[in-house]
Amino acid sequence: MELELTIESKDSGAVAVQRLPLSGRVVLGRGPESPVALEGPEISREHIAFEGHDGQLCVIDLSANGSWVNGQPLATGRRYLLTEADRVQVPGYEMRCTILPSPQAPVSTPAAAGGPVSPVLPAASPAKQFMSSVTGMEIVVLMLLLTAIVVAAVYFRL
Repeated sequence: MELELTIESKDSGAVAVQRLPLSGRVVLGRGPESPVALEGPEISREHIAFEGHDGQLCVIDLSANGSWVNGQPLATGRRYLLTEADRVQVPGYEMRCTILPSPQAPVSTPAAAGGPVSPVLPAASPAKQFMSSVTGMEIVVLMLLLTAIVVAAVYFRL
């Protein structure tokens, strides 16, 4: 598989398209190992990672200054499943990500070829997507609200 990144600089408006082999993890940042040079004072050496599994693409924020998908902040170190419609933002840049089949690789599954089976990412249900966006404080507030509703229901039944 290959990862095609369409990267737009928010400062200059310049757009660059990069194709990167997606075998394992691709890490972007300002470090010299980054296959795409991202510049800026808020970009970490290893800022964001992309991982491909079974035709699906995940993004992981590795930074101290944050990354976003469609304007929603990512929790550092947590894996998020991307769709083709998603836009990934890091300070100063916006990226559109597309998974392309490798031009030299025939299309086959590891199980059919007798090789090891890749780990399968579960499909992210709407409930899981919602719960991954809820903070700990929001959970506490919801628990208090539910407790208040139960107490009120018991009180008014008597």
